[in-house]
Amino acid sequence: MTRQIGNVLFFLFLVANIYGQEIDLNKAKQITFTQGDDNRPSWSPDGSKLAFQTNRNGTWDIYCYDLARDSIFPIVRGKFNYQHPVWFPDGEKLVFDSDTLGTETLYSCELTDRKIKRLFKRLIRCREASFASSARQVYFSGFDKTTTEWQIYSYDFVYDNLNQLTFSKSRCMDPRVAPDGKHLMYVKTDTPLEPTSIPFINWYGEESHRMDTLKVLDPCWHPGGLKIYFVSDRDVSGGELYSIWENGTHLERITYDSIEIQQPAISPDGKKLALSINGALGLELYLIQLSEE
Repeated sequence: MTRQIGNVLFFLFLVANIYGQEIDLNKAKQITFTQGDDNRPSWSPDGSKLAFQTNRNGTWDIYCYDLARDSIFPIVRGKFNYQHPVWFPDGEKLVFDSDTLGTETLYSCELTDRKIKRLFKRLIRCREASFASSARQVYFSGFDKTTTEWQIYSYDFVYDNLNQLTFSKSRCMDPRVAPDGKHLMYVKTDTPLEPTSIPFINWYGEESHRMDTLKVLDPCWHPGGLKIYFVSDRDVSGGELYSIWENGTHLERITYDSIEIQQPAISPDGKKLALSINGALGLELYLIQLSEE
């Protein structure tokens, strides 16, 4: 099987499967075609839209892809950077971080009127928000002035309560809350060039276990909460797509190809995979059908 991406022709073969169904990248649908990088896809709660960040205009902006209309439209853009979009649990607004105030701060944007406001008013550098199905709490990366490192925090909207969950001497970033909202995983590393560790903690910061040997990048949860998908170069350089159960069993390598992939994201119904593929124009977004609707 072959696949053309930009001006580069790749030769692929796939032997692993998800729920018994082989992933056929030849049927992947490319949804962005603009020079620059499009990544960090984030599914809306109903699975009808896909938010992502793009630097096609020179700075990082937030755009959205409407699956039913097969169309892309901007959410927020300008001279500042807007990154790491995630959906608020009600599906009516997006949350992202921006350097509008000179340092990273979390914001929300209503899709109806495009009004942008601070997600909460606390004097802390913050980025990379993550929600479960509840809108009561948000988890995020925050800069701790004591350790001078990024740590994992939570904020309770009901009680206006800010909690620091990690106190590591290493960099702790990019939390991903499990679908049940009771625990989360995050990326821990000493330097950007060092292998990453993926610790799992509960909602008050107690670590249950971690993944250290798989060279995990860009982990994401399956909506069922049992399985995790991630990119790794543990077998070949460039990275391939894998899945594993949260308890560290049932490791599967899903792709066997020469394509650089990043940021996998599974749709809320578990039937579609969004990811970024590095092609001739930069990172472009693709959709892959995992099972018949």
